[in-house]
Amino acid sequence: MGRKALVTGGTQRTHAAFMDKEGRYKDALLLEVDLDTGASRTLLTWRTPAELAADGLPSMIFKAGTLQGDRLYLCTLTEVLVYSWPDLKQLRHVSLPVFNDLHHVRPHGDDLHVVSTGLDALVIVGPDDQLESMRPALEEDVWDRFDRSTDYRRIHSTKPHKSHPNYTFELDGQIWLTRFEQRDAICLDDRTKRMDVGVERVHDGVPDGDVVRITSVDGHLATFDAHTLERRELLDLNPLTPTDDPLGWCRGLHVDGDEAFVGFSRIRTTRLYRNLQWIKRRTRPPQPAPTRIGVYDLASKRHVRDIPLEDAGMSAIFSILPLKG
Repeated sequence: MGRKALVTGGTQRTHAAFMDKEGRYKDALLLEVDLDTGASRTLLTWRTPAELAADGLPSMIFKAGTLQGDRLYLCTLTEVLVYSWPDLKQLRHVSLPVFNDLHHVRPHGDDLHVVSTGLDALVIVGPDDQLESMRPALEEDVWDRFDRSTDYRRIHSTKPHKSHPNYTFELDGQIWLTRFEQRDAICLDDRTKRMDVGVERVHDGVPDGDVVRITSVDGHLATFDAHTLERRELLDLNPLTPTDDPLGWCRGLHVDGDEAFVGFSRIRTTRLYRNLQWIKRRTRPPQPAPTRIGVYDLASKRHVRDIPLEDAGMSAIFSILPLKG
């Protein structure tokens, strides 16, 4: 049996290149991908019920999920869905007014930890599917900027975000968040603890034994000591990859031994120079690379191959969740 992983993301609408981000994706998509052969199959597509989504034309996409034992945790922009694995029977469906632009969900004991990026906070959901608490990404009260009476599921965007948290993880019993704008990961239980990536804006934070690996959206992979919190390595994947064009949005990470499987999502041409500072520095018009998983040998510091995913309908990747063989 080859190495396999679940990949979460979404399928773009036909004219997505000319649309605002909020309405770009028509289907949330879960793929099973063979990491050795590149073969893939669709396991699940999902569309958020209209009453739980923003007015107009909302995006339908799975952001970053978690596979833990026989439970699969997925999130759309405004929902958390829990499935049994591998039969994919839906066990829970949670949607709360504080859910806006969700980016990650993971279990924590009997609770769910949900990154509500639109409210710059980690949302704690109890086993009764009710809101237990909100933990802000910044040292401020969530309700200083947001309104308790508003249903944020119905709002397309709360941007600009002060922090834009993306990913949550646990380290030595403490809860951490990666923060896009601060380019770091911070411990919510002790805010003196911080992992400073410092290059471009960050996304994933993945603990792996004695290290934590953090991705930046421009293709850097930072490795931190899980005990001292010091940065051991900052690996730039751009010069390792045989292209002069931007690699794409770097989101989704799985490391197996010396091999790193890194998700890259195609960047809309209309956004290339307008929004992305690292692309603005280039001297010729860039060509957007397709959505794929890049495979890198961390020992030899080289690009091994790509696993293309656009033919399978995947336009954007948010997480790569390994299956135990």
